[in-house]
Amino acid sequence: MRSVQRNITLPPRVQILKARLASRHAFAPRISGEDAVFFDYLPLACAIVEQNNLKILRFNKAAEKLFSVTIDRWLNKPIDRYLAGCDSKKLATAALPDRPSLHCQLRPTTKQGESTFLSAHCSAYTYLNSACYLLVIEDRTAWQKSKMERRKSLRHLELAQSVAQLGSWEFYPSTQRLLLSDNARAIFDIFPTIDAKTNDLDVLIAKMSPPQGQELSQALHDARNGEAFQLMSRVKLLLGLERQVLIRGELITGGMEESIIVGCCIDLTDQIRTQSLVFERDQQYRQLVKLLPDAVLLCDPAGKIIAANPAAANLYHAESSETLVHRSLSELFAPPGQHLVQELTEHFDCDDSAFHTPLIRLQMPDGSQKDAELVAKSIRLESEHTIQILVRDISEQLRIGRELQDTNKRLTQLMGHSLDQIENERKNISEALHDEIGQTLTAINLGVGMLVKQLDGRESQRQAELMRSMSRDAIAKVRDLSLMLRPPQLDELGLTAAIEWLAERMLEPAGVLYVILAGKLAPTSPQTEIIAFRMVQECITNKLRHSNAKHENISLQTSDALLHISVQDDGIGFNLRDQTSHLGLAYMKERAMLAGGSVEVFAEYGHGSRITMNLPKDTPGEATS
Repeated sequence: MRSVQRNITLPPRVQILKARLASRHAFAPRISGEDAVFFDYLPLACAIVEQNNLKILRFNKAAEKLFSVTIDRWLNKPIDRYLAGCDSKKLATAALPDRPSLHCQLRPTTKQGESTFLSAHCSAYTYLNSACYLLVIEDRTAWQKSKMERRKSLRHLELAQSVAQLGSWEFYPSTQRLLLSDNARAIFDIFPTIDAKTNDLDVLIAKMSPPQGQELSQALHDARNGEAFQLMSRVKLLLGLERQVLIRGELITGGMEESIIVGCCIDLTDQIRTQSLVFERDQQYRQLVKLLPDAVLLCDPAGKIIAANPAAANLYHAESSETLVHRSLSELFAPPGQHLVQELTEHFDCDDSAFHTPLIRLQMPDGSQKDAELVAKSIRLESEHTIQILVRDISEQLRIGRELQDTNKRLTQLMGHSLDQIENERKNISEALHDEIGQTLTAINLGVGMLVKQLDGRESQRQAELMRSMSRDAIAKVRDLSLMLRPPQLDELGLTAAIEWLAERMLEPAGVLYVILAGKLAPTSPQTEIIAFRMVQECITNKLRHSNAKHENISLQTSDALLHISVQDDGIGFNLRDQTSHLGLAYMKERAMLAGGSVEVFAEYGHGSRITMNLPKDTPGEATS
């Protein structure tokens, strides 16, 4: 380390040692007797070094302990072998009578491998009639480490101040000088200058407006009397920008040569800008809440209303929204809604999602009640935890819904009754065709047959045979029509036999190959079988008209409460989005809905279609057919 020559105030123990040795033994050949004991047992490490070759002539026990060596190893060895940097040029300075003692920092390496920081006080001395140096060595390792830790702590403090946008400053009233830290200079946008006449206080005041500059000067003047101050200032930056800085300061007097004013400065520009934006957003939010048609209540965590919009006042028949403020939220709801505050608190303690209640009863001032839907959300308004509650009056909506349900129920009953009537009419017509018209045509056919035998003319016989053939065709058509209106297989053999007969009558003549898969079906009501048969009949009719299918698969199975029927083909398919050409599907869905079932359709162009019908095995009486 570089040696520094300066006036040094020696420690008292070193001064006593030098005085005793200089007064008694400046020209003595050796140290002996009382002074030798004093030298050997002095707590400070001492060594006598010859000036010419820097050999060690004598050292005491403290030095032996400090360097962990014995006397034999040190004697007649050069001092710079153990104390790095202790050369003759540096030590020669101490031999001059008009020069003070030399103070140098030495770093010997101990046998443990750790550096030891030493402070050596050197002065000229005569020992054994030889020009020597008297070295008094102090161990400054702990002091040096604390100094390094202090520098490290100061550096960490500067980094922390930089992150926190915090700077420090000192003001000396005696000289009117202001000293700024690097962070403070960055905050005030003041660059360091080499001009000693430039005062940072003048530069800082110049960056402020005249009133704020005068306020700062007055605050520094008042701080001399022990008054702490805090003021907000706008500091001008480049390009016309400004920075809002909070300046704090107070007087420090204890343990110092002169009283100074110390303080800190904080850049609050971003914080103030953020607060301004938050305030602006809060105002926009409040304005939006006022315009909402639904009632909005803002409550604190305890359930006390802190704000309400005009829609809330209209909902509760209040004179104004202010009349609802400070009321408890539980007062506005009928039991069990009075426990709403506790439910909201428990919900938002463990969950940040919205709290939704689809139906809750409102307690009106006149004692009446209304149905409402409630949605609550935990928000932060003006930096405070707030519960936002939206209340929508659904009394009219529920009334209309009940009326619509009643209307739909009546329409369903009416349609079910109509379908029952239609099915009964079909049955009656089928029976009439079979029993009356069919019998009549059969009698006509028999009569014509007897007439043919009685006629002699060839032409007459030919005409009679033609009439007989026409009557047989009419009988067949009437029989087919009677079967299609109400197949007897449905009543006598069940649904599976009726569908097999239907496929044979409709698919075989069209050249469509079909497979019917039906296991042992659980018993179903006659109404369900009629509905299922009509839906399969409608399905096959539509497929024959539009699908151009070559194969048809029909499956029937039952579950615990449902009858499942699937009709699948390999035809051209169709577009489900095209609603204009799907009247048959609409008919099937309507019939299934009336029976309490459903219809699922899967179709795609080029990949055929599959229609699945799910019907309850026991159909309500009002939804038969």
